[in-house]
Amino acid sequence: MGTHITAAQPIRPYQGPQWLIQPVGDRLDRHDVAALSKSAYDVLQDHLVGWGPYNVVIRVDGPDERAVDDYYLARLAK
Repeated sequence: MGTHITAAQPIRPYQGPQWLIQPVGDRLDRHDVAALSKSAYDVLQDHLVGWGPYNVVIRVDGPDERAVDDYYLARLAK
């Protein structure tokens, strides 16, 4: 089995470094995390330090080129 998301929290659009992460919402519940884990996402930053349960920043593309992408602090696990 591959890598999957076990926890996530929305953040403002991310461009690094990791101290510029700005959460904008509450931690996602398990149903939203399960749905997010099935989405196509790009890991923008890994090996995060000091962000609680989260170890990466991910970007989820919007449904089309006109849509805004979503960004999350996330926990990836195997």
